[in-house]
Amino acid sequence: MMECTETLSLAHYGIVAGFVDKLGLVEFLDRHLSKTRSHKVSSGQAAKAVILNGLGFVERRLYLFHEFFENLPTERLIGSGIEPHHLNDDIIGRLLDSLSEYGVSTLYERIAKKPAV
Repeated sequence: MMECTETLSLAHYGIVAGFVDKLGLVEFLDRHLSKTRSHKVSSGQAAKAVILNGLGFVERRLYLFHEFFENLPTERLIGSGIEPHHLNDDIIGRLLDSLSEYGVSTLYERIAKKPAV
């Protein structure tokens, strides 16, 4: 029986995802931002998805956020076990709420003071 293989392009998103990983941004945000519910995507992973989505210059409503990732290898770009449908408007809304609650200026300051990799 022939095995079916699916190919997805990383494009320039792989470079950016790798840089986000090298900076330790996902782990940093996970340590500093609150997670209010038990869901598959962490705050850091959601932020990484927002960064990657922003590079695609996509102007869509928040409820369509996941569609941007449908032809991208999300497990490779965002994290193990993460599929496009996990990157929904609830996750992004919670991330934005957490960022607002924490304070974006405070967060930027802490990121800037973080030791270089």
